[in-house]
Amino acid sequence: MKNLFLHSSGRWYYRQCIPLDLRNHFGGRADIAQSLKTKNKADAKNLAAQLQFKFSTIFTLLRTGVVNNIAPTLISDFLQKPKLNTGSGFKEKEEKTVVAVKLSKLFDMYIKEHAPGWKPKTLSEFTAQMGLLKLIIGDIDITAIDRSACVRCRDMLRRIPPGYRRKKDLCNLTAEELVKVKSEGLAVKTVNIHMQLLSSICRSAVKYGLMLNNPAEGLSLSATTKPDLQRKPFDSNDLQKIIDNLPSDNCAEKWIPLVAMYSGMRLEEIAQLTKEDIREVDGVLCFDLFGKNIKTESSARLIPVHSILVAAGLNDFVESVKANQNLWGLEAYRGGWGKRYGKIFGRWLRANITKDPKKVFHSFRHNVADALKLAVVPEPLCKQILGHANTDITTGRYGSKYPVDVIKNAIEQINYKLVYDKLLT
Repeated sequence: MKNLFLHSSGRWYYRQCIPLDLRNHFGGRADIAQSLKTKNKADAKNLAAQLQFKFSTIFTLLRTGVVNNIAPTLISDFLQKPKLNTGSGFKEKEEKTVVAVKLSKLFDMYIKEHAPGWKPKTLSEFTAQMGLLKLIIGDIDITAIDRSACVRCRDMLRRIPPGYRRKKDLCNLTAEELVKVKSEGLAVKTVNIHMQLLSSICRSAVKYGLMLNNPAEGLSLSATTKPDLQRKPFDSNDLQKIIDNLPSDNCAEKWIPLVAMYSGMRLEEIAQLTKEDIREVDGVLCFDLFGKNIKTESSARLIPVHSILVAAGLNDFVESVKANQNLWGLEAYRGGWGKRYGKIFGRWLRANITKDPKKVFHSFRHNVADALKLAVVPEPLCKQILGHANTDITTGRYGSKYPVDVIKNAIEQINYKLVYDKLLT
């Protein structure tokens, strides 16, 4: 081992070179040498391996910003003399050393490591989720977070009132006070999102030597409903009422539901469209989602414009919008474009169409998926239209994307058999 050297006294020493970018944390020193207090080379190798792991952890902590000045702790505490494995038929369990780090520091480290690959909306969502986790667990030393603390966190999440941050009488309460508020609590899916994030963060802490194990692993709740029953599609009466109650003006309230009904796009995908995102490709007018702030890589796609939208005057509306402007006059909010409109639509839906809580804007995607299935559109093509990944090894890995003329034919199969007299006049 290159870090070992034999002192003139006959004892083995360990020398660790300090990386150039970290030497300022060690008073400019290029290396650190420490006596292993043994003359046996085999024992020295054992001890050196333990020290090498500890130094590696220290360097990671410094580079991720979890700690800023480790040198005093490094010498006095963290690099205390390592212990030898016994020479018996089995090895004693190696005693691992961890560094005392607050939960908020661990969150900062996790964000710093992963944020370069996140979209602004993702960063905003994760930051909010971490805020709730810290509110429940407390900004404590992460070595105090055990299995029971994680189970308690999960149980409290289940009783937290939804949207408490937006309510003046709740936003400043402690976690203990929040769970006493009478409410339906967070949905199972939301609880699982928080617990999966906590597990991922703890997994990183284990990787960096900050925790001995992941106490949040496998604590997700079982789903209470099947995925296809969590939201309902609109029935034909709902869709007809939507058509009949749309405003006649060229505005977001008219066009966004229509586009969703005949394209299957997500609200956020529609909400961020600009005039330039509606263009002809190979002679077919399309919504172009390439280069947009999308949910997944497979969400980048072209969706031909349905003839109903053209008949309703979409082309004229697009022409009336200024270049490089949001089509619907929306502004970005909290890392996304559709959040504010989503609330407006929700209120309009409950007041004019249905009181069913399982019928929401996302129900349009269910309607499009059902319409494509009824038209016997091939599943890979349905997935391409809806922006879902095709994991089939034959059609997904080796198959090419469908051309726009084929997609156009599939889109035209979306037929709800509605009366459009009011819309088209």
